[in-house]
Amino acid sequence: AALDAVCWNAVGGVLTHNGAGALCSASLEELKDVIAAITPAEALAEIAQLRPFWGKFKDSVTTTSDHRISPMLGAHAVEAIDSRLAEYTSDGDLHGVRYTNLTALFAAAIQGQQAQIEALRSRIGR
Repeated sequence: AALDAVCWNAVGGVLTHNGAGALCSASLEELKDVIAAITPAEALAEIAQLRPFWGKFKDSVTTTSDHRISPMLGAHAVEAIDSRLAEYTSDGDLHGVRYTNLTALFAAAIQGQQAQIEALRSRIGR
């Protein structure tokens, strides 16, 4: 079965169709080489280093029409923790945070915390 997707690349401002092989949210396992599981301890260690803040985009820096205060992360800080979570331009310059990639870390961290909760519950008999 053919996969069909239209993708917007905000870095280059390019709209693509997967006819050229571009997939924006390809989640099928058969499209990936699984290297290793993300352990809860690894995920918790990285998430503990994140420094989220409330902020908004400066009018002079972006053309986005959304200048509301939003939860954010800083790309330089994220890159210092794990460059796999940072987004780069085609020239290799730091551009942003790969927020969607954080989802897998959050899932692993939540699983680890839930295991800790269950272990504590069994220790106190609940």
